[in-house]
Amino acid sequence: MRAAAIGLLVAACGPAAAPPVAQNVAVEQPKPVKPPTSFVDRSLSVGSRMPTAFRGSWELFLEGNTARLVQTEQEAPGTFTVERADREARWTTTRTHVEKGPLRHDGDHLALDLESPGDSLFLRCWHRSIVVAMPGARRVPTPGRAGDCTDPGTWSPTTTTRIDALVCGQGDALDDGQVGGLDGQGGSLDETLFRFAPAPGIEVVEVTDDCFQSMGLRLAK
Repeated sequence: MRAAAIGLLVAACGPAAAPPVAQNVAVEQPKPVKPPTSFVDRSLSVGSRMPTAFRGSWELFLEGNTARLVQTEQEAPGTFTVERADREARWTTTRTHVEKGPLRHDGDHLALDLESPGDSLFLRCWHRSIVVAMPGARRVPTPGRAGDCTDPGTWSPTTTTRIDALVCGQGDALDDGQVGGLDGQGGSLDETLFRFAPAPGIEVVEVTDDCFQSMGLRLAK
Protein backbone atom coordinates (compact mmCIF):
# COMPACT_ATOMS: atom_id res chain seq x y z
CA MET A 1 0.00 0.00 0.00
CA ARG A 2 2.81 2.36 0.90
CA ALA A 3 4.66 1.60 -2.33
CA ALA A 4 1.52 2.32 -4.29
CA ALA A 5 1.08 5.56 -2.44
CA ILE A 6 4.70 6.56 -3.18
CA GLY A 7 4.14 5.78 -6.86
CA LEU A 8 1.13 8.01 -6.98
CA LEU A 9 3.06 10.80 -5.25
CA VAL A 10 5.97 10.52 -7.69
CA ALA A 11 3.55 10.67 -10.61
CA ALA A 12 1.85 13.71 -9.16
CA CYS A 13 5.16 15.50 -8.72
CA GLY A 14 6.46 14.67 -12.21
CA PRO A 15 7.08 17.25 -14.98
CA ALA A 16 4.05 19.44 -15.92
CA ALA A 17 2.28 18.82 -19.20
CA ALA A 18 3.34 21.12 -22.08
CA PRO A 19 0.87 23.88 -22.94
CA PRO A 20 -1.12 23.36 -26.13
CA VAL A 21 0.41 24.75 -29.28
CA ALA A 22 -1.33 27.98 -30.39
CA GLN A 23 -3.10 27.69 -33.71
CA ASN A 24 -2.55 30.51 -36.25
CA VAL A 25 -6.08 31.02 -37.53
CA ALA A 26 -6.49 33.70 -40.22
CA VAL A 27 -8.99 36.39 -39.23
CA GLU A 28 -11.31 37.26 -42.11
CA GLN A 29 -11.12 40.98 -42.84
CA PRO A 30 -14.39 42.83 -43.39
CA LYS A 31 -15.02 43.67 -47.02
CA PRO A 32 -14.92 47.40 -47.80
CA VAL A 33 -18.34 48.95 -48.23
CA LYS A 34 -18.73 50.54 -51.65
CA PRO A 35 -20.30 54.00 -51.33
CA PRO A 36 -23.33 54.77 -53.48
CA THR A 37 -22.76 56.51 -56.79
CA SER A 38 -23.87 60.14 -56.56
CA PHE A 39 -24.71 62.84 -59.10
CA VAL A 40 -25.56 66.51 -58.55
CA ASP A 41 -27.82 69.04 -60.29
CA ARG A 42 -27.77 72.67 -59.13
CA SER A 43 -29.53 75.96 -59.86
CA LEU A 44 -28.82 79.65 -59.24
CA SER A 45 -31.33 82.48 -59.76
CA VAL A 46 -30.28 86.13 -59.41
CA GLY A 47 -30.98 89.53 -60.95
CA SER A 48 -32.00 93.13 -60.41
CA ARG A 49 -35.69 92.17 -60.31
CA MET A 50 -35.11 89.66 -57.51
CA PRO A 51 -34.81 91.00 -53.92
CA THR A 52 -33.65 87.54 -52.85
CA ALA A 53 -31.25 85.17 -54.59
CA PHE A 54 -32.14 81.51 -54.76
CA ARG A 55 -29.93 78.46 -54.96
CA GLY A 56 -30.94 74.81 -55.12
CA SER A 57 -29.24 71.44 -55.27
CA TRP A 58 -30.50 67.94 -56.02
CA GLU A 59 -28.14 65.12 -55.13
CA LEU A 60 -29.01 61.72 -56.56
CA PHE A 61 -27.62 58.58 -54.89
CA LEU A 62 -27.73 55.26 -56.78
CA GLU A 63 -26.97 52.09 -54.83
CA GLY A 64 -27.86 48.62 -56.05
CA ASN A 65 -31.55 48.60 -56.86
CA THR A 66 -32.43 51.73 -54.88
CA ALA A 67 -32.22 55.47 -55.50
CA ARG A 68 -32.41 58.48 -53.19
CA LEU A 69 -32.84 62.15 -54.15
CA VAL A 70 -31.94 64.86 -51.61
CA GLN A 71 -33.18 68.36 -52.43
CA THR A 72 -31.81 71.43 -50.65
CA GLU A 73 -33.14 74.99 -51.12
CA GLN A 74 -31.22 78.10 -50.04
CA GLU A 75 -31.84 81.85 -50.04
CA ALA A 76 -29.65 84.95 -49.70
CA PRO A 77 -31.30 88.34 -49.11
CA GLY A 78 -30.25 91.08 -51.52
CA THR A 79 -29.99 91.78 -55.24
CA PHE A 80 -27.05 90.00 -56.85
CA THR A 81 -25.31 89.53 -60.14
CA VAL A 82 -24.00 86.02 -60.86
CA GLU A 83 -20.47 87.13 -60.01
CA ARG A 84 -21.48 88.71 -56.70
CA ALA A 85 -23.62 85.74 -55.74
CA ASP A 86 -20.64 83.42 -56.29
CA ARG A 87 -18.41 85.62 -54.18
CA GLU A 88 -20.50 87.41 -51.54
CA ALA A 89 -23.88 85.75 -50.94
CA ARG A 90 -24.56 84.41 -47.44
CA TRP A 91 -26.79 81.42 -47.99
CA THR A 92 -29.39 80.11 -45.54
CA THR A 93 -30.95 76.69 -46.01
CA THR A 94 -34.74 77.00 -46.07
CA ARG A 95 -35.80 73.47 -47.00
CA THR A 96 -34.47 69.93 -47.30
CA HIS A 97 -36.53 67.19 -48.87
CA VAL A 98 -35.74 63.49 -49.43
CA GLU A 99 -37.40 61.02 -51.81
CA LYS A 100 -36.33 57.42 -52.33
CA GLY A 101 -37.44 54.23 -54.01
CA PRO A 102 -36.49 51.46 -56.43
CA LEU A 103 -34.48 51.89 -59.61
CA ARG A 104 -34.36 49.57 -62.58
CA HIS A 105 -32.76 49.38 -66.00
CA ASP A 106 -35.41 49.71 -68.68
CA GLY A 107 -33.95 49.35 -72.16
CA ASP A 108 -31.74 52.34 -72.88
CA HIS A 109 -32.54 54.26 -69.68
CA LEU A 110 -32.97 54.10 -65.91
CA ALA A 111 -36.38 54.23 -64.26
CA LEU A 112 -36.50 55.79 -60.78
CA ASP A 113 -39.74 55.59 -58.80
CA LEU A 114 -39.15 57.94 -55.87
CA GLU A 115 -41.47 58.73 -52.98
CA SER A 116 -41.63 60.65 -49.72
CA PRO A 117 -44.45 60.67 -47.14
CA GLY A 118 -46.00 63.62 -48.98
CA ASP A 119 -45.35 63.15 -52.70
CA SER A 120 -43.84 61.06 -55.48
CA LEU A 121 -41.52 61.59 -58.43
CA PHE A 122 -41.15 59.13 -61.29
CA LEU A 123 -38.00 59.91 -63.29
CA ARG A 124 -36.67 58.38 -66.49
CA CYS A 125 -32.95 59.01 -67.06
CA TRP A 126 -30.65 58.78 -70.10
CA HIS A 127 -26.89 59.24 -70.41
CA ARG A 128 -26.20 62.19 -72.69
CA SER A 129 -23.22 64.36 -73.66
CA ILE A 130 -23.97 68.09 -73.26
CA VAL A 131 -22.05 71.34 -73.62
CA VAL A 132 -21.62 73.55 -70.55
CA ALA A 133 -19.68 76.67 -69.59
CA MET A 134 -16.76 76.62 -67.16
CA PRO A 135 -17.05 77.10 -63.37
CA GLY A 136 -17.51 80.77 -62.43
CA ALA A 137 -18.74 81.81 -65.89
CA ARG A 138 -21.51 84.45 -65.87
CA ARG A 139 -24.37 85.36 -68.17
CA VAL A 140 -23.87 88.65 -70.08
CA PRO A 141 -25.54 90.37 -73.06
CA THR A 142 -24.39 89.18 -76.46
CA PRO A 143 -21.84 91.64 -77.92
CA GLY A 144 -23.64 94.22 -80.03
CA ARG A 145 -27.05 93.48 -78.49
CA ALA A 146 -26.99 95.60 -75.32
CA GLY A 147 -30.49 96.85 -74.57
CA ASP A 148 -32.10 94.17 -76.75
CA CYS A 149 -34.70 92.53 -74.49
CA THR A 150 -34.93 89.51 -76.80
CA ASP A 151 -31.21 88.74 -76.43
CA PRO A 152 -30.70 85.24 -74.93
CA GLY A 153 -27.25 86.28 -73.73
CA THR A 154 -23.95 84.44 -73.73
CA TRP A 155 -21.27 83.25 -71.34
CA SER A 156 -18.28 85.26 -70.16
CA PRO A 157 -15.75 83.77 -70.57
CA THR A 158 -17.07 82.01 -73.66
CA THR A 159 -15.07 78.80 -73.14
CA THR A 160 -17.24 75.67 -72.98
CA THR A 161 -16.63 71.98 -72.51
CA ARG A 162 -18.54 68.78 -73.21
CA ILE A 163 -19.52 66.60 -70.25
CA ASP A 164 -21.31 63.29 -69.81
CA ALA A 165 -24.52 63.78 -67.84
CA LEU A 166 -27.45 61.76 -66.58
CA VAL A 167 -30.45 63.66 -67.96
CA CYS A 168 -33.74 62.87 -66.21
CA GLY A 169 -37.32 63.85 -66.92
CA GLN A 170 -40.81 62.69 -66.06
CA GLY A 171 -41.65 61.48 -69.57
CA ASP A 172 -41.01 58.14 -71.27
CA ALA A 173 -38.89 59.75 -73.99
CA LEU A 174 -36.23 62.42 -74.13
CA ASP A 175 -36.12 65.17 -76.74
CA ASP A 176 -32.40 65.69 -77.35
CA GLY A 177 -33.10 69.21 -78.54
CA GLN A 178 -34.11 70.12 -74.99
CA VAL A 179 -31.14 68.59 -73.21
CA GLY A 180 -28.73 71.49 -73.47
CA GLY A 181 -30.80 74.31 -74.89
CA LEU A 182 -28.96 75.84 -77.86
CA ASP A 183 -26.19 73.28 -77.29
CA GLY A 184 -25.61 74.47 -73.74
CA GLN A 185 -25.41 78.16 -74.61
CA GLY A 186 -28.69 79.07 -72.94
CA GLY A 187 -31.86 80.83 -73.94
CA SER A 188 -34.27 77.90 -74.22
CA LEU A 189 -33.49 75.45 -71.45
CA ASP A 190 -36.15 72.94 -70.46
CA GLU A 191 -36.48 73.60 -66.73
CA THR A 192 -38.39 70.37 -66.15
CA LEU A 193 -35.25 68.30 -66.76
CA PHE A 194 -32.58 67.32 -64.27
CA ARG A 195 -29.02 67.28 -65.59
CA PHE A 196 -26.93 65.28 -63.14
CA ALA A 197 -23.14 64.98 -63.15
CA PRO A 198 -20.55 63.89 -60.57
CA ALA A 199 -19.99 66.44 -57.79
CA PRO A 200 -19.86 69.39 -57.78
CA GLY A 201 -22.32 68.90 -60.65
CA ILE A 202 -23.96 70.97 -63.38
CA GLU A 203 -25.61 74.29 -62.53
CA VAL A 204 -28.48 76.05 -64.31
CA VAL A 205 -27.84 79.81 -64.04
CA GLU A 206 -30.76 82.22 -64.47
CA VAL A 207 -30.47 86.03 -64.61
CA THR A 208 -33.61 88.19 -64.41
CA ASP A 209 -33.04 91.92 -64.93
CA ASP A 210 -35.47 94.61 -66.13
CA CYS A 211 -34.71 93.86 -69.77
CA PHE A 212 -31.99 91.20 -69.94
CA GLN A 213 -33.19 87.69 -69.08
CA SER A 214 -30.93 84.75 -69.72
CA MET A 215 -30.28 81.13 -68.76
CA GLY A 216 -27.47 78.67 -69.33
CA LEU A 217 -25.60 75.61 -68.05
CA ARG A 218 -22.20 75.75 -66.39
CA LEU A 219 -20.05 73.47 -64.28
CA ALA A 220 -20.62 74.11 -60.59
CA LYS A 221 -17.73 74.79 -58.25
